Amino acid sequence: MKRNIIVALCIIVVLIAAYAIVFFNPFQSTPETEETAAKISLFSAEKDSIVGIDIKTGGSYYELEKQAETWIFKGEEGVHAIQPKVDGIAYDLSNLYAERVIEENANDWAMYGLEPAVSTVVVHLADGTIRTFFVGNRIQDKNQYYFATDQDKTVYAIGNGKGMVMTYAKNDLISTSLQEIYKGDIDEITISRNDGYILKIKQNMTSQSESWILTEPYIWATDQAKIQSEFLNFVVGLTATSFVQDKTDAEMGLDRPRVSVSVLKTDGTTQNFYIGNTEGNASYVRVDGVRDVALVNSEINKLASVTAFDIISKNLQMADYYGLDYLTVSGDLNFTLDYDQEEPLLNGEKIDPETAIRLYSAVCTLAVDTEAQNANKGEKIAEVYFKYLAGHDYQYIIYAYDNRNYTVTHDGKQFFLIRKDTYDAWKAILSRYL
Repeated sequence: MKRNIIVALCIIVVLIAAYAIVFFNPFQSTPETEETAAKISLFSAEKDSIVGIDIKTGGSYYELEKQAETWIFKGEEGVHAIQPKVDGIAYDLSNLYAERVIEENANDWAMYGLEPAVSTVVVHLADGTIRTFFVGNRIQDKNQYYFATDQDKTVYAIGNGKGMVMTYAKNDLISTSLQEIYKGDIDEITISRNDGYILKIKQNMTSQSESWILTEPYIWATDQAKIQSEFLNFVVGLTATSFVQDKTDAEMGLDRPRVSVSVLKTDGTTQNFYIGNTEGNASYVRVDGVRDVALVNSEINKLASVTAFDIISKNLQMADYYGLDYLTVSGDLNFTLDYDQEEPLLNGEKIDPETAIRLYSAVCTLAVDTEAQNANKGEKIAEVYFKYLAGHDYQYIIYAYDNRNYTVTHDGKQFFLIRKDTYDAWKAILSRYL
């Protein structure tokens, strides 16, 4: 028994000795790595106290100034800064730290790319404090840059993220968004071309959904999908691929723009831009209020070729099931539909409400095929008249034109041709309900 106690005590002593060797012997401890070492604070300030940032990098020099909550390029009206990017620079500068010290009291900054510096950054604080920082070369095999401050000759290593934001060239921070226009704020858009063609659309602000009406060269309902793809996409969210400073207006075709676009907003203000020549896959565009001419994707040239016929609804009338009072058709077919939702009447006789809806819908399916080249018209073929409860009415008259087409007029103005086979098919559909 005594022997067992002695053995147990020996084992305990050995375990205690081993524990002491592992945990208390300094020669066995793991050295602190660069990753776990404490970062070195170089500069700290409230982000909102930074009111100015000057950056010189490569051949680029610019001064950013904060006015209210907006960053602007100082002294450069019409050159707009990308706000999130500049805010990101201010954020990184407000908490500036080094990963490690490279060399204290360095005599040769040039070997680190710090004299002259790859990038020199001057920070202005609201209290008048000015600090200057220097970014050098990227450290080989490290995700870091050499760095120094205006406080001493120490060379540090800073993280790649902070180094990169302090080496942004001016073009990296210029907003390519040429105008910020929300469709809901647009009252009217006018396109004027140098050949005299004018195209004008107006938003129907009384409609519950987005709706546009062609008002020039004639008044007509529009095809909402076509308005978007052929028109609005190139007006709202106009974006530059780059900016131009070394060409004259004549070289860019902006002394006599091919297209002038004016956007009238609901608050009464206007925003204008002008399309010049095309070069490669881009066109020159000048926007009022933006200093430099922009190169914009050549898709914008659709505004130079789109016609009224491209964007209108081809149907002669759009069905309004709750607004119709009555309609009359005369000529090849003769009937009157009184459109009471409960007791509709066809030529004075009661008609099933569902049949009335189908007849009205069928009348509204007549569509035009092309624009007429002249105002020629012969014998009247048919006349259709719509009366609506809101007090407005709508009338179109179809005339003979040639052996294949009819011409149609709206309120006495001639615009379109309807092929005879289109008209005959429409008349056959109506006949099913009469």
